[in-house]
Amino acid sequence: AILAAILYIASLAMIASTLTEEPFLEEPFLGEPFLGGPFLGESFPGALFIVVLGTLLALFIVLGAFVAIYATVVMCIMVYKMWKAIQDGHARTTPGKAVGLMFVPFFNFYWVFQAYWGFSQDYNSYIERHSMATNRLPERLFLAYAILSVASLAPFTWMLASIPCLVIFIILVVKICDAVNALQTAAPMEPTSAAEVGGE
Repeated sequence: AILAAILYIASLAMIASTLTEEPFLEEPFLGEPFLGGPFLGESFPGALFIVVLGTLLALFIVLGAFVAIYATVVMCIMVYKMWKAIQDGHARTTPGKAVGLMFVPFFNFYWVFQAYWGFSQDYNSYIERHSMATNRLPERLFLAYAILSVASLAPFTWMLASIPCLVIFIILVVKICDAVNALQTAAPMEPTSAAEVGGE
């Protein structure tokens, strides 16, 4: 965003300088090279092109920032609610800690494993503890997401890990929503009697 702003301001200054020259409209599009190199000259159209390019870049960055903020808020709400759904005194963390510790620099590399992979483990333990007839969460998939989310932030692996991380995250969101909603309607599993076990 800072780079786009600098480019935008510099381009406005270039246009202002060309407007003071007479006649500025008669200068060719390709003229004496300036900071942009020989492709764009010191002409008014060349400076205008830079302004438009800088404006589009700034708008793209601002839009991307809003999307990132919205996605972060939604993710925090999801993490809070999914941990809140299994609070029976045995969960490894509270909903507030699950969300808050993901914003601690460097520590969040470790905490993402607890927040996601740990949730799948605690969720499966929760449904077993309460004898609920519902599907278990795939713990390996949650572990894969935690690994890829860390790898997507590393300088040498982010290009390879970012897309698989996004795909797995979408799958996790669906599974988490289904799993949490299932807790509201899951019926207790019918206990197996000793006679039935002996008959088998």
